[in-house]
Amino acid sequence: MAEKVKLEYKSRLGHIVLNDPPYNFLSLQLLEELNGIMDFLISREDCKAMVLSSVGKYFSAGFDYSKHTRVNTFSIFEAYKSFIEKMLNFEKPIIFAISGKVENSALDLLIFADVVLASSEAKFSYSDFSYGRYPLVGAFLLGEIIGRKEAYKLFLSGKEYDALQFKNLGIVSDVAEKGKLSEKIKEYLSKIFSCGNGLLSSFSSVNKVSLREKYEKWIENSVYTYLNILSEYPEYEEGSRKFMVDEGGEK
Repeated sequence: MAEKVKLEYKSRLGHIVLNDPPYNFLSLQLLEELNGIMDFLISREDCKAMVLSSVGKYFSAGFDYSKHTRVNTFSIFEAYKSFIEKMLNFEKPIIFAISGKVENSALDLLIFADVVLASSEAKFSYSDFSYGRYPLVGAFLLGEIIGRKEAYKLFLSGKEYDALQFKNLGIVSDVAEKGKLSEKIKEYLSKIFSCGNGLLSSFSSVNKVSLREKYEKWIENSVYTYLNILSEYPEYEEGSRKFMVDEGGEK
C-alpha cells in the first residue's frame, strides 16, 4: 500500500508532506501515518520545529464523506482527534505551509498550527453544510478565533476565501507572493532556529494552554453529537450521495 504521507527529517527539522493527490483526503490510512510521524518527532529531543505541506492542487479536502459509513467513521474520528492532540502536546513550533485549497475538517487543523503560511493562490472554504455535515472541531473552536457570528457566516455560506481574507480573519499568519512560499518558510524557520530549545518548549507549552483546555472541554460532546444525532438526520445520507456525485465531477 503506497504511503500517503512523507517525512524528511534533516537538520533538526521535521518536514511532513501530504502525498495523496489530488485531494489529500484525511483518510484513516493518512491519519494513522501522520500519527506515527508525530510520535517520531515528539520522541526526538533535538527536533526544533515541524513543517506540514502537501503536493497536489489541494492541501487537503478534509474527510472523504463517501467513506463515512457508521462502521468506519468512529475510527477515522479517533485518528483525527489523536493527530490534533499530538499537535497540542508537541512543544516545538508547528508551521503549516498552504499552497492549494483547504476545505472542511482539514481547515479545522489550521487552528492548532502555531504559524500558517499561505501562498497568495491558496483558497479556503467550508462546504460541509452542503453535504449535511458541519465542521467537527471548527463548530466549537473557530468562533473563539474569528468571532461566533463570523464563523457561522463562514460555515453557512460555503464561500471560498483567498489567503489575504483568511489572514484578515486571523487564521493565516502570513501570505507569500506566488512562487515565494518556500522563501517565506525559510524566513520563519530562521527566526525559530535562532531561539534556544528551552525557550521554544516553554513558550509553546504555555501558548497552547487555553486552546488545549477549550478543545478538551468540548471534543467528546462534539463527536457524540456528530455520530449519534447528526448521522440520524436524512440530510446526512443525502449529503453522502451528493458528495460522491461532486467528487466524480472533480468537486
